Amino acid sequence: MIWFISAVVLLLFAVGCLAAPGIPAEEKVASRVIGVVLALIALIFLAVSGSYTQSTGETVLIRGAGGNVIDTDSTSGFGWTAPWNKREKWDTRLQRIELAGKGDDVDGPAVPVPSLGNDASINVALVYNIEGESVEKLDNEHRDQGKLEDNRLRLALRDVTATVGSDYNAVEISGQRDELQEELTRRLNEELTEVDVERVEVGDINLPKSTRDALDRVNQRQLEVEEARANLNTVRINGNARREESLADADADQIARCGATVERVDTEVAGATTEEIIVTPIPNAQCQNRLNEQVLISKWIDAMTEMSKDGTVFVLPDDPSQILQLPVPAVQE
Repeated sequence: MIWFISAVVLLLFAVGCLAAPGIPAEEKVASRVIGVVLALIALIFLAVSGSYTQSTGETVLIRGAGGNVIDTDSTSGFGWTAPWNKREKWDTRLQRIELAGKGDDVDGPAVPVPSLGNDASINVALVYNIEGESVEKLDNEHRDQGKLEDNRLRLALRDVTATVGSDYNAVEISGQRDELQEELTRRLNEELTEVDVERVEVGDINLPKSTRDALDRVNQRQLEVEEARANLNTVRINGNARREESLADADADQIARCGATVERVDTEVAGATTEEIIVTPIPNAQCQNRLNEQVLISKWIDAMTEMSKDGTVFVLPDDPSQILQLPVPAVQE
């Protein structure tokens, strides 16, 4: 406006110099030159007073002398309107409203959620943008973007966060942050039809110390349960391994002591061919009567163990068939 007033003053001086009433003829030339210069400067001031610039993502509202909106401009670059028109800028790019902590250096304090405990609160942020076509309507309703955020968006963010947050208990809200963000985004999109809600960001969830301590105990218990399950799986795996070893030992005993039959069979496991050894055991009645070399040696050892209880000593040569029985020397009285 200063540029416009200066232009008007300069134009008045220019007109006076050009008209130059009562000035001697020899001075009229100089007066007219001064008038032309002042007029040119006034036109420059006039052009500057009505010009404005805007970057991408901004919309300029132009109000007439009566205060009504006469035009909107969303084109980036330079623009011009009559100097007496008022221009207001709206930022239509992504904007952020943050409610956190005590409200220092942000748009407001964290949202209290009494259902989660005394002094419980949630740090939350709303990211939104405005369509250029909606600027005039929003301006008519809220007068400027700052009032839109203060009187509409911030209050809606606080109310919806408190309502949705009360649907969770302390355990759920700590472990379901993604679900909470999605629900807040959906609810605010339904509530704030005048703007586009890009997303809602949930920050720190501030719970009372007693609640945090209880959650720590629950988490510790869960870790202990998971560790116990892991140990149980290890025991099961080891038990299965010992079972397989026992089966293998039993098969080996059947082969060595009873002469069980052995068959190699190709089986397909997960698309790969694997050779499997199948042992067909001999019935116990037949196995006990089968006197092969291993059974005889086992019986000899059992018999010698029984006989050695009275002090008899046995010396076994390399050939088990040659066994010497040595009497125990008489004890001299």
